[in-house]
Amino acid sequence: MEFEILLKIILSSLLGGLFGISREISGRGSGIRIIFLVSTGSTLFSILSLELTKISNTSDPSIIIALIIVGAALIGSSAVIRSTTFKSGLLTGTTLWTSSGIGILVGLGLYLEAFLITVLIIMILELFKLIDIKFREKSRLTSYTIKVKKRISALSDIKKLLMECGINNFEWNYEKTKSGFILELSISTSGNKDDLFTEKLMEMTDVEEVKSDNI
Repeated sequence: MEFEILLKIILSSLLGGLFGISREISGRGSGIRIIFLVSTGSTLFSILSLELTKISNTSDPSIIIALIIVGAALIGSSAVIRSTTFKSGLLTGTTLWTSSGIGILVGLGLYLEAFLITVLIIMILELFKLIDIKFREKSRLTSYTIKVKKRISALSDIKKLLMECGINNFEWNYEKTKSGFILELSISTSGNKDDLFTEKLMEMTDVEEVKSDNI
């Protein structure tokens, strides 16, 4: 029995470390040590739940496992809160939550499943990384300085135009002047969406001047 517990801890450590190294190399998610601790800790508590079931007939292992999942989710949510951007924080949180699931599988003795899921997740994440790189290579970033007349709905009309042109990835800041607004806009697009946006932008009656350059 002691050997089996030790085997579970070692396997959980290896899988957690493998998952952590993959995320560390990619520059995404949490560090190796955090993923290692979450994975190993989940295995330890899963083993504890099984041992308590053997000692007491009234004990239900699913209760402790449910608490492990909730605990991992809380750790992940704290990573989201402390992160500088929501996207990176969400990735960190889900990484920790997933590593907890792998640890639970090992603790329950589902070794093959834990190994295959770890390898599958790493492969899928790497595939998505390559797709993301290819997408970014095809997209281009364009910056605009737009002088807009002073009208309440002028800015919302430009935002509506962005949606109509299929542009969802954009950032903007505006400054209020005596005659209207100075809008600083950056958009990331693929194809000729930016050309279409520029063309329609120039046709807007509230737009007095447009300056743009491809970055």
